[in-house]
Order: sequence, then structure tokens, then C-alpha cells
Amino acid sequence: MKRAPMLLLVEDDPNDVFMATLAFEAVGLDREVAVTSDGRDALDFLQRTGRHTERPAGFPQLILMDLNMPRMNGFELLSAVKHDASLAHITVVVFTTSGTQRDREACAALGAEDYLVKPHDFQEFVNLVGHLTTRWLQTDSIAM
Repeated sequence: MKRAPMLLLVEDDPNDVFMATLAFEAVGLDREVAVTSDGRDALDFLQRTGRHTERPAGFPQLILMDLNMPRMNGFELLSAVKHDASLAHITVVVFTTSGTQRDREACAALGAEDYLVKPHDFQEFVNLVGHLTTRWLQTDSIAM
């Protein structure tokens, strides 16, 4: 029986999805990562509705999400997740280009466990993903 993915990446930029995928591989994350392109699709994924009705039961350990997305932005998704009793236990880390204090404070108030600004350098990106997976994912499959 197939398990739910360990990590849900919510990102609308294909280049950032590609970089994150390479970074996950570089740090040795060998568990399944699901990708959705906006907050609405992510919520459907988590609730097993819409196009995700057939996905395996269970929840990811971690949601890694951008803020600026179409249909439902990261603030709305974060609020929906943390206000849903069946989802509120999932660790949510905001991973965005926005470094503003206002966005950081808004995400903290909505319940995000961490807030990371995407670096431009790939090696810094890999280092940040390594830190992220070591800190937030309970697995022994991560080699640093």
C-alpha cells in the first residue's frame, strides 16, 4: 500500500520546483515529494478532493510553500491549514522570495512554524533545504 508523501511543495514557479527537486536530491531526501502549483490545489491535495481523490490516505509531515501564488495565495492556504483541525498538526514552512518583516509577522501569526527566504545561489539553496529537512522531517534517509 502506497503511503502519503513526506513533503508537499506548494510552488507555482517551475524553475523553483526544479531547483527544490535538485536540492532534495542533493541532500539525500529519498522519500516522495508531492508538488502542487497553488494554494487551492494544495488544499485539495490535503483534503483528498478535486483531482486528488485517489491519492494515498495520510498527510505529509511538512508543507513547504510559497506566498505569491494564483487562485489561493500562501497566506490563505496557511490560514486554511491551521484552522482545519484535521490539518493543523502539519508543519508549515514558508519558503518565499519575500523578506519583509510584515510578511514574516503575518505568517507567524497564522501559525507557520518557520519562514525562510529563498536564496539566489544554488549551493545556498541546497544548504537551506538540508537545514530544513534535518530540522523538520523525521527521517533517517537524509545524508548531509
